[in-house]
Amino acid sequence: MSELIFLTGLPRSGSTLLCNLLAMHPDITSTPSSPLNQIIQNMKAHWSDDPFLLAQLDNDYENTYKRLKDSTKAFMDNYSNNDTKITVDKNRGWLANAEFVRHLCPQFKMIVCVRDLRTIFASIEKQHKKTMLLDFPDKMSPNDANARADALFANNGVIGGCIKSIENIQDIPNLMPHIFIFRFEDLMVRPQETMDKLFSWLRLESYKIDFNNIKQITFESDSYYRMKYPHTVKTKLEAPNTLETNPVSPRILQTIIAKFDWFYKQYYPEYFASQEQDSVQPLIQNISNQKIEAQVSAEIEKEIGEEIEKNIEKELKEKETIKNKPNKRK
Repeated sequence: MSELIFLTGLPRSGSTLLCNLLAMHPDITSTPSSPLNQIIQNMKAHWSDDPFLLAQLDNDYENTYKRLKDSTKAFMDNYSNNDTKITVDKNRGWLANAEFVRHLCPQFKMIVCVRDLRTIFASIEKQHKKTMLLDFPDKMSPNDANARADALFANNGVIGGCIKSIENIQDIPNLMPHIFIFRFEDLMVRPQETMDKLFSWLRLESYKIDFNNIKQITFESDSYYRMKYPHTVKTKLEAPNTLETNPVSPRILQTIIAKFDWFYKQYYPEYFASQEQDSVQPLIQNISNQKIEAQVSAEIEKEIGEEIEKNIEKELKEKETIKNKPNKRK
């Protein structure tokens, strides 16, 4: 029986890409957006109003509830069973139902994809400008960037709803040890290292991924989302456009940071010290700069070390020459 792993997170945060990278590991099967979460929720809604079930709960609550729980868990296990050790079931709805998942699967594991919220909005805006003749699925204003931002980041919005769920799971006792926060920016800058950490958390052997030859095996119905949220995976891992090449109103960007200050402090603390909050530089660039600085520092340290070794070697040779030089008596 495959172990069921739940994959969820923010939109435009690389969950489709991650599914396909995980599927390159021989012990993992990944799904496209799965109906399993909604099926379980529909089942729960149906039997909660079933008069015959309610009567059984009155007569024998303990055994009836146990049968419900065991049969639901069995359905989930069999629905997701594959020939591999792990099945990764992707659905954004798992995030809002994390406590429900733990009720059914006490030892569950859930991967939550996150990304700089500003670049998520920039990604959606970029795609919207290519598809302006199509409205968003939820009919939010197609002609006003500020209205789109308000709708997307509202508590029930495509982005805001997920952020609220991420905030909520932190308040559920003993839940976070079951959660792996997967930062999109880490994958872009340190891909193999980032995947190895995830493989280790999943208790799998490391697997070297060819990031220049990514094979997409999961496919979505982009027309369902009116082509606003494409799910095509490139064959080569490449960082997306920055805010400099895909500009968004600075006022909107600052509003995002101010509204979700807790999110940045929690998941991007090294890039959002209080004196740097006016910056609109994307995190990928910040991480890349930090990586370059570390490389330069290492190269300088190496050069200094080599110079010290040369000086020591020179001194030893001079001492050896003096030692071997014959004494001349006056």
